[in-house]
Amino acid sequence: MSFIISLHFLWIVLAAANLAIQVAYFYSNSNRTLFMAKKATTPLLLFSGLLIVVFHTRSFPVIPCAILAAMGLGELGIEGSDIVEAGEKADSRTPLTVTLAGVLFLLVNVFIGLALMMRNCRAQVILSALAVAACIIALAVFLLLRFSRPDPETRFQILAYSAGLVVLLSGVLADAPGGLSALGKAAAILTLSDSLVLIRMGAGIDKEGPSGFRALLGFLVVILLLYYVFMGMLIHMGSPFPW
Repeated sequence: MSFIISLHFLWIVLAAANLAIQVAYFYSNSNRTLFMAKKATTPLLLFSGLLIVVFHTRSFPVIPCAILAAMGLGELGIEGSDIVEAGEKADSRTPLTVTLAGVLFLLVNVFIGLALMMRNCRAQVILSALAVAACIIALAVFLLLRFSRPDPETRFQILAYSAGLVVLLSGVLADAPGGLSALGKAAAILTLSDSLVLIRMGAGIDKEGPSGFRALLGFLVVILLLYYVFMGMLIHMGSPFPW
């Protein structure tokens, strides 16, 4: 039991270190050491969370483990790309690894959303959730594209990203009647985090200006904190913290 407690605390320490590295790199994004530390510790958070669950249960609980493993692999490909480098200019062509990582994150959102919808077998609830989620995300994307006018590549990324968000939010809404399940609560946190990523992606905020710098820093910290909470909730599903 004490070993499990130590693993949980070490994961929290790693999350705190990752946050410090991410913020430090935001202030000095030409620092290669910080970049490598960021690129290593972000997927490590997900893979170490997976190991905690597997070690605690002596098994492979499909939902939390599959999500942690897929997102860990996705982070290996997407970390350092223009999608996560707030305020940086995108390259003329997106590397294949980044594209594959983006598809993997999209599939994770779809997987979580479908898993939640399958728990509610009432077709009326599922269709209503899909309709409401589609309207909410479509309105957000319309406003984002209307006022920000991103370049064609970013526009495509926004549309693809929003498709996964529709399914994810639909799952949360379908799971809501009677109270959100543990996965539903984690999905709600991820929906909020991903929505902020979508807004940051399309807003075209200039990091060079003081107001833009502060705005992007705020986005970074809030998104990261939500992301840590989401990971922690997945770990807790398979390995409850033993107080």
